[in-house]
Amino acid sequence: MIKTQVSITSDEAMAAAAVGALRQIRVIQKERQLDHGSRSWRGQRDRWANQIHGAFGEIAFSKAINQAWTPGGGRISNGDVAGEYEVRATEMDNDGTCIFIYEGDLDDKWYVLAVGHFPDFHFPGAIKAKDGKQKRWWNPRANPPCYWVPKDQLTKITDIWGEPPPQSGTDAERAGHPNGFVGHDSEGRFVHYCWCGKDAGLGYDVKLTKGQFGTWFCKDHKPELV
Repeated sequence: MIKTQVSITSDEAMAAAAVGALRQIRVIQKERQLDHGSRSWRGQRDRWANQIHGAFGEIAFSKAINQAWTPGGGRISNGDVAGEYEVRATEMDNDGTCIFIYEGDLDDKWYVLAVGHFPDFHFPGAIKAKDGKQKRWWNPRANPPCYWVPKDQLTKITDIWGEPPPQSGTDAERAGHPNGFVGHDSEGRFVHYCWCGKDAGLGYDVKLTKGQFGTWFCKDHKPELV
């Protein structure tokens, strides 16, 4: 089942803190003075905290939809989760809660709102950047200026991602997914299996540095091109 509320573990929080710190170090080393393409006057304390809190939200959402967390490393990633979806985290949880969409955000990507703080997060919804860039939501006084999209304008994550493949079970229960499955099982382990439901050891078109997890096969269904 897609989860709309998730708790992250202390180990996951430590991993997120390390990634958040790495990101901020990278920003400082490159002497970047811009946030999302615009100048921000946030101080260093806020920047360090926001990086870590944002990574908390990313891990939480990866667990919510049972897909891999893809934070990048020395390079900026193409998506925080599954190499595709971007996550924006906030502690604010009231009727005025918004997701921030920036001019430089990629129009066809999904941006997910994660709300909470360690260890608990929930997900009011998501929106594609092109749908969030509406004049009525533009806030020129934001730091930096961006679109403030109210949470009640977001699409529920259960409506976007639907029901994922089962996380565990017998081969028969896991079978029937054309491209197999790559993600976390019910115990949080990273797994990949074939479309037939068996554990898969042969991966095709896998590029982990780009957040691309490819298609996986068991030995009995190894295609000619693998």
